[in-house]
Amino acid sequence: MITTVGKIRDISGLDANTGIKDEQIIEFIRMAENRVKRDVFTYVHNTVPSANPKTGASWDGSNTRFQVMSPICDKDFDKSTTDDVTGTWIDSDYEIQTCYVTVDNAEFGYVDIYQDDESSPIPASAQNIYLSYYQNDEIIPFSVLEDMGTFLICQQLQKRLAEPNQVNIIDIEENKQLTVLKDKEWEKEYEDLISQYSNPLLEGT
Repeated sequence: MITTVGKIRDISGLDANTGIKDEQIIEFIRMAENRVKRDVFTYVHNTVPSANPKTGASWDGSNTRFQVMSPICDKDFDKSTTDDVTGTWIDSDYEIQTCYVTVDNAEFGYVDIYQDDESSPIPASAQNIYLSYYQNDEIIPFSVLEDMGTFLICQQLQKRLAEPNQVNIIDIEENKQLTVLKDKEWEKEYEDLISQYSNPLLEGT
């Protein structure tokens, strides 16, 4: 996960007495992961990998090493990019097959591609290979992603606390002004991090 229930409660100051259950916070974490991926990562869909950067070999029945645009992002926020690239290959009968892909080096985009038996190279008779993954222009430390998710969730939880029909807390009207101020604080922290690590928009030609 991009962050934890404990960190959310620590940073936001929301203890169990607020009426927000751990299960609800976990759902907020799931939604925050999707938001961060949209805001920070670029989704690369069905791209054809480049040849082995060391030998120049493509799919020839023996080569397994390829290269893609990098760095490759940790799309499931598990602190590892090993399994964060998926793919398919087209066999000689133009049937779509599943690739088994492991990321050898996320920073340089080195990936190892096999048939779905996880050991055989893509045959020379293959028509093409297509890979999908998330990418950014620079390596984003997991601690930064964790802060992004935490600030975003704190913001969303504070907004929810301002809605008495959704969360039952004592003296919510008296605390509403403080809630709004904290909401703005978390939002600014999140936006500041996003602006530092977002890929620039592509320019039209």
